[in-house]
Amino acid sequence: MSPTTSTRVAVPQNDPLESLPLRDLLIQLLGKDGRRVMELKTLSNTELFERWRRELGFRYRTERPRKEAIRFASLFERFLGGYPPSADLAKQFLSQYLHRKQNTRAGYYAQIAMLMKWYGDPID
Repeated sequence: MSPTTSTRVAVPQNDPLESLPLRDLLIQLLGKDGRRVMELKTLSNTELFERWRRELGFRYRTERPRKEAIRFASLFERFLGGYPPSADLAKQFLSQYLHRKQNTRAGYYAQIAMLMKWYGDPID
């Protein structure tokens, strides 16, 4: 075969990939977590943080730490002011609490890190 001749690959007419919509293909490639992250990125902050508050009900067994996590998530939501969450904004938010004791800072970091990992943009 000479370099100027091109080869064509025949695609069968009944190939299932030909009829698969792009969205479905992306979901198949990204998997279950990728699909969840794609859905979360399309939500408004109000909807996103409402889902996060419901998620916290599964992550905490007792009421006191769950309420504290909800309170702190609400502070972060207010800090964002309509902007979508990002790792950089999470770090800016946490920098407000550098004057707190080390255990308090570690707890705040853990809460925001858990949220950002769930959202699909983990803090490094």
